[in-house]
Amino acid sequence: MRKFASVCVIMMVPAFIYLPVQAKEIIMTPEQQRELNTALWEQYDYTQYPTNLTGFTFNLQQITSVTQHPAIRVQVGPPGYYKGCLVRMPNGDLIATPAVRPAEGGFRSVVYRSTDEGLSWEQIAAPPDLPGKEHGLAVLSDGTLLHINYSGHLSRSEDGGYTWECNYMQLPFGTMSRNIEEREDGTLVIVGVNTDEGRPADRLVICTSQDKGLSWTAKEVPVGTDYTPFLDYEGARVMAEEPSWLTLPDGRMVLIFRAEQSRVIGDEPPTFALQRYGEAGDHMVITESTDGGEHWSTPRNMTGYGEPHGYLTLLQDGRLMCTYANYHLPYGIFAIFSEDLGRTWDLEHRIMLGLSTDIYVGWPVTLQLPDGSMITSYATTAYSSEKRGEGTAFQIVKWELPSQ
Repeated sequence: MRKFASVCVIMMVPAFIYLPVQAKEIIMTPEQQRELNTALWEQYDYTQYPTNLTGFTFNLQQITSVTQHPAIRVQVGPPGYYKGCLVRMPNGDLIATPAVRPAEGGFRSVVYRSTDEGLSWEQIAAPPDLPGKEHGLAVLSDGTLLHINYSGHLSRSEDGGYTWECNYMQLPFGTMSRNIEEREDGTLVIVGVNTDEGRPADRLVICTSQDKGLSWTAKEVPVGTDYTPFLDYEGARVMAEEPSWLTLPDGRMVLIFRAEQSRVIGDEPPTFALQRYGEAGDHMVITESTDGGEHWSTPRNMTGYGEPHGYLTLLQDGRLMCTYANYHLPYGIFAIFSEDLGRTWDLEHRIMLGLSTDIYVGWPVTLQLPDGSMITSYATTAYSSEKRGEGTAFQIVKWELPSQ
């Protein structure tokens, strides 16, 4: 029998008082909760935390119940590795591409392979010019690997990741896409967000290839623009980035992307000051297309503040799952589920897949293996270090979906 480490199922539930004879449920209106939260938040000095992050960017008028479940957790490579990706090859091997920060600066990807479904890993390549940090990785039906870096540069490997043709072309959009779709006729599709610094994402770019990614054609398509106006803050930042998308069994294309703090959730701005950029205000929004990507709906909010890095996985049981990073306490990797293919999301029952000691966490990729088990790769701050960001690690966790 396999031995497992622990994964937590996090259920955000209303607070209860347990009395000796009879429990009385605490019922508060949203306005009452907001008033109590505001009184607490006003006591915090937001400048004393990383990127203005207090950890108190969510509803404090709740408690959390925790249930333990077995899992297997292993580390890929030595301490110091950071964000990476994960794919499953046609022969069943797993390929991971954690990022390493060389002494000369910047990030580049190193390539690891597992032949035992993630239990052990060997490094098979360390190309000096394969970009790292935030990137996407895809495997085609013929085993070709495609690597997309943050600025849209493409690299490829045709021998399972051992050798690479790096940066052979650049796609025409401002931020990378986290995945590539290969359709039944062999067409490859990438959806990117087309943004200039300082303006909203009102266009997507659909890129297609008929030659296994050697060349691409692109066209811009509109996104609904009747969305909450942006708030002003100092600094020029791309407002929408890091898209993850899927074509669903019902034919809809659904796409999530990271909206920075200037996209307000409803009428609730982040609790910290907006005078300067802080990643604690970033969250995921979702849009969809019903006409093959020609038009996209007005983006709507999906996760809370401080919850970016969303990655979509369509499960064998028909549910849609999103794994993402918590940039508020508790720092770590979480999963949420949709029973209706992305129309609504259950934010009250979250699975905590991994914890971090700092905000340097995230970039999860989750695959479902043929036997139904799950495997998630992610970056985390696992070690103490005097210099922020140097205690990181790249890990994978194998886990089972809790019963519905």
